[in-house]
Amino acid sequence: MIKLKISLLTAFVILLCVTGAFAQVKKDLNIVFIGNSITYGSGLSDPATEAPPVIAVNYLKQQSNIGKVEFVNQGHSGYTTVDFLPSTNGVFKDVEKAAKAFTDKQALLIFSVKLGTNDSAIEGPRGAPVFPEVYYQNLKTIADSLLKEFPGSIVIFQHPVWYSPNAYNGAKYLA
Repeated sequence: MIKLKISLLTAFVILLCVTGAFAQVKKDLNIVFIGNSITYGSGLSDPATEAPPVIAVNYLKQQSNIGKVEFVNQGHSGYTTVDFLPSTNGVFKDVEKAAKAFTDKQALLIFSVKLGTNDSAIEGPRGAPVFPEVYYQNLKTIADSLLKEFPGSIVIFQHPVWYSPNAYNGAKYLA
């Protein structure tokens, strides 16, 4: 009985050590940022250094458990979920191409999606207004397609900025 307890305790300690050792391994990331002008960094003096994806990646690079971080910004001004649907011959192909272009195939592939502001316009962008039920279905279609094409990847949805009555840029946004 004592030998069994010692064996179980030893196994438990080994499990803790192995799990702890793996926890110390830095994870490399490949991130494709999908979005509209907010993601792109429109209006910033230098989107290449100031856009939200750049800020997010710089933050991730400072984390102790994150290794190398590569990213692609697929933000496009005026784009809606309709533009990113695989069936519309839109930019979904560019997203796929960007994801396939990463050189580190062992890194965790993440798709960060921030779409919705242009979907909420009452007129202007392609497909607008995209009603909430259609918006949800569009996001689901995009995510399902990405996960089918890239098994093991992660899709993260960022909360969109909806109905901004002060963002007139060729489209109309009314509450």
